[in-house]
Amino acid sequence: MEPAPADELQAAAALLRCEHSFPVQPPEGTLWAPGPCTHCGTPSANYPRDIPERLHEPLAAVLAKAAEQARRNELLAPRHRRDVTTALGLARALNGGDHG
Repeated sequence: MEPAPADELQAAAALLRCEHSFPVQPPEGTLWAPGPCTHCGTPSANYPRDIPERLHEPLAAVLAKAAEQARRNELLAPRHRRDVTTALGLARALNGGDHG
């Protein structure tokens, strides 16, 4: 079952806001294959390395706002449709792939 758009948006915002910590000591991980984040469980391979750290919070704020709009069913309102659709595309990329 496909996650709700608001849930996808909120998960991506949480991913950007997490202070990631990837273990590199066995048994949790190694230097060559770090384990998942000890705070949020995100695999090291899914960490958004290509997004500068200074953009994490602004992007997370946009995603959280879009999640709130989607939760209030403003997803269908013409004035929000493009913003939420754009944010949803970003969220799906951050969450590990396209779901739609």
